Parts: sequence; C-alpha cells; structure tokens
Amino acid sequence: ANCRPQAATKGSGGMPLPDDVTCRYVRGSSGGPEITIEVGLSGLPPGFYNFELVGTNPVVPSDSVEDPSKPCLFTKCWEFRSIPNARDRTPETMDIDLKLSTPGFSINRKMIEARLPSLTAAQRAGTNRTDRPGKPNNLIFAFKLNGDASEPATMKIRGPTGFQFAEQCLEGVEVAE
Repeated sequence: ANCRPQAATKGSGGMPLPDDVTCRYVRGSSGGPEITIEVGLSGLPPGFYNFELVGTNPVVPSDSVEDPSKPCLFTKCWEFRSIPNARDRTPETMDIDLKLSTPGFSINRKMIEARLPSLTAAQRAGTNRTDRPGKPNNLIFAFKLNGDASEPATMKIRGPTGFQFAEQCLEGVEVAE
C-alpha cells in the first residue's frame, strides 16, 4: 500500500523530505508495520528530516514499558535504517548508517468522554464566552478519564486551525469537579 509523507505541521526543525520520494507500507516478516521511503532522482543529502505520516493505532490497548532486552529499552520500539536499495534488501544488507531504535508509545484506552459542553445564554454571559472572530473567548472543556492520573503525565488538547492560546495557558485555567 502507498503512504504519503507530509511536511510536519510543527516540529523540532529539520527539512521536509524531497517531493520525489515514494513511500510504501507492508506488513513485515515479524508482523509489525514496515514503512519504506525510497529516494528519488533528487537524492537525499545528509541532514535532519522531519515529516508526518497518517496511520491508525492498533485496536487493542497495550503498554510500552521498560525492557532492557529490547534495543530501545522499551517493549515498543520504532527502528530506523538506511540501506542502499530497499527493493533488493535481505537480512544481510549492509546499512548505510548505523540503525537506530527509539521507544514507541503505549496505546491507551479511549477517554470515556471529552467535549465542549453546550451552554445556556446565561452561562455564556457568566463565563465570558464570545464566539466572534478575532475576539478573546473563554472555553469550557469537560472530560472523563478511564482511571486515576496519579503519575505525572501530559494531556494535549488540539483545536481546529485558527484558534490561538497564550503560550503560558495555565494562568486562566479554573478546575471544577
């Protein structure tokens, strides 16, 4: 199947892949996904590249926990290799660069609920909710987790394109149960 690498919308710098790369996805011999990005005539100069691929997470939740026997030291690893010709690859194919393994991530259960609650006119006025273009707006987010978040963790809320938030966004956050 074909895959389509896209320029990263936000990243840690780096260059986008050249326009003439091709991307293929197959199920590897170990049963895991294998993504092959083939360089076109424009080549791929040495450097740091940053791109995105759209994929689908596994259906079954699973944890990625420490495992000293794995190359990335976790149970879920992503392996990166650069080889001369992907179509003629064998297990003995020499790598151009030393292969690298980086930890993957756990596949979590879906949140029970997450939404922007509907508000009455009185609630909108009381919370300074103003849905006008270019105006400051106070949004209320509601969510329910599957379990207790007793360990330090990160929660990301990604909004539609065009919304902007203060870089130090916790100043205006109020929490209620």
